[in-house]
Amino acid sequence: MLFKPNFVLNLAVTVLTLMVCFWLSLVRIPGLELFGVTPNWVLIWLVTWSIRRTLLQAVIGGLSCGLILDGLTRTQPSHILPLIVVAV
Repeated sequence: MLFKPNFVLNLAVTVLTLMVCFWLSLVRIPGLELFGVTPNWVLIWLVTWSIRRTLLQAVIGGLSCGLILDGLTRTQPSHILPLIVVAV
């Protein structure tokens, strides 16, 4: 067996929740906006995910989230460095 079933389940849940957070960061939900400010769902997910990871995993996770978020929202990189710092 190549992967343990627990690993596959953990990977599926991680990818699914991250995709939901990316989707929520693009959608404006009524009632969650206060003075034009909405929650940064990817940042919340990254903090909770990186708590139980090693330093290298946290850096790679922050870099990946920053690159994906920049690809979805901006043409100039703006999320990469802050998300790496927060993940560490």
